Amino acid sequence: MSFIRVLFVLSGKGISGAEYVLLDTLKYLSDIQCCFFINEKNEKLINEIKKSNISDKIYIGDLVIPYSRTSRFITAPIEMLLYRKKLANLSLLNRIKNDYDIIYLNNTIEVLSFPFEFFNARVIAHIHDMVDSIRPAARYLLKERLKKVDHIISVSDAVKNSLVKIGVEERKITTIYNYVMPEEPTYSNSIKIPKYISLRKIRIGFIGDMIKRKGPDILAKACLELEKKIEKEIIVDFIYKNYDMKIVKYIKDISIYGKNTNYCLLGAVNRQNLLERYKEYDLIVVPSRRDPLPTVILEALKKRIIVVASEVDGIPEIIPEKIFLFKKGDYKDLADKISRLVSYPYGYVLDKMRNVLDFYDNTFTKERKINKINHLFENCLRK
Repeated sequence: MSFIRVLFVLSGKGISGAEYVLLDTLKYLSDIQCCFFINEKNEKLINEIKKSNISDKIYIGDLVIPYSRTSRFITAPIEMLLYRKKLANLSLLNRIKNDYDIIYLNNTIEVLSFPFEFFNARVIAHIHDMVDSIRPAARYLLKERLKKVDHIISVSDAVKNSLVKIGVEERKITTIYNYVMPEEPTYSNSIKIPKYISLRKIRIGFIGDMIKRKGPDILAKACLELEKKIEKEIIVDFIYKNYDMKIVKYIKDISIYGKNTNYCLLGAVNRQNLLERYKEYDLIVVPSRRDPLPTVILEALKKRIIVVASEVDGIPEIIPEKIFLFKKGDYKDLADKISRLVSYPYGYVLDKMRNVLDFYDNTFTKERKINKINHLFENCLRK
């Protein structure tokens, strides 16, 4: 049996949903030989790859990507060009440039920073970002780089539309939805819908970076509005790894005005403990201002937990029921949606949640994603 040799390129800038979802997926791809190239040395990412038992071939470029506030402006093309030349001059890349059938770039930063044209291989770019929102210089550079790849995977139709908006050819793009690994069996009768009306307190989870794009400030402000609508204690847990100190300070400052709201800034939690923590919440709130396809929603729905989320970008592609969606950036609408959810008859909420889960279970599946990627690999090599 002949295997497709694939080099998976990861920036090493961090480890997030994009990396975890990739590692979960690779366990099930058929007839491929995996190898990893990491631009920047990242011990946590390396350990996660080793734990997955997918491949023991991990190459490290060990060159810091020049990605900063400055690199997003007019200097981005020059900085990235010089960086790619440095990588291409590594003796390591010279040794392996003819060893692979496909180069798989796992996100936007990898497309910008990796010298894939140096390889005698087909190239697939997997885009997880709303690219129409990045700075003009980086956006132009990305469009030019994507002209040179053979095919593009977008994580949602919203991402696909954002790529088309900046000038990428639509025919080159395939939307392939992510999925999350089942940590336990899930059944429709295990939906966690508390009888909100009888609760003395309601526990809300926010899981994501504490940055403006993710909207934790919207949730914090919404809870003060929610106090006026429901007579319950409100507990909000903020779980995050990366943060903007201005956002953290804002939430600390606003917390003094909460009479019945307790804001808990919990910081980072390891992935396994995080997956267990979902069960502690009466609902998860995803108040993003932009978001291509939030892994936190996929994980929460896998755990059968209700999600209230911003109606923006790829989020409505996961949640088809309007009672769980609020207007982007509108903290008053978020408070209103939660207060209505608390007051609706139990059976009504249960029916709506079942609709969401039926759609989720049929759309965000391992089998669907694996089949599409295998098919894409085969087609890519036929060209």
